[in-house]
Amino acid sequence: YQGIMILVGALDANTGIIELNISVNNIGIEGGAIVSTLITSSKILDLNVSSNNIKDIGTAHILSKINKDSVIRQINLANNGITDALADDFEG
Repeated sequence: YQGIMILVGALDANTGIIELNISVNNIGIEGGAIVSTLITSSKILDLNVSSNNIKDIGTAHILSKINKDSVIRQINLANNGITDALADDFEG
């Protein structure tokens, strides 16, 4: 997940990026936690983290950062081994 740390660090300095597709990179749970920082520190509107094996823990990190001040409008979390239990926790 060192690569994702470098990417997130670079994106913190670049506020012009509004769409990010990092699907199919196997960033894992740790990578999901790192990516979650983008939700509060960037202007990204659309984030695709599908097929990254982030599981429930990494997904929970990402979803926990979404609040009324978030600019993000779409997140693709498909194919990450998310269980129904986590999905039920975040249903509105």
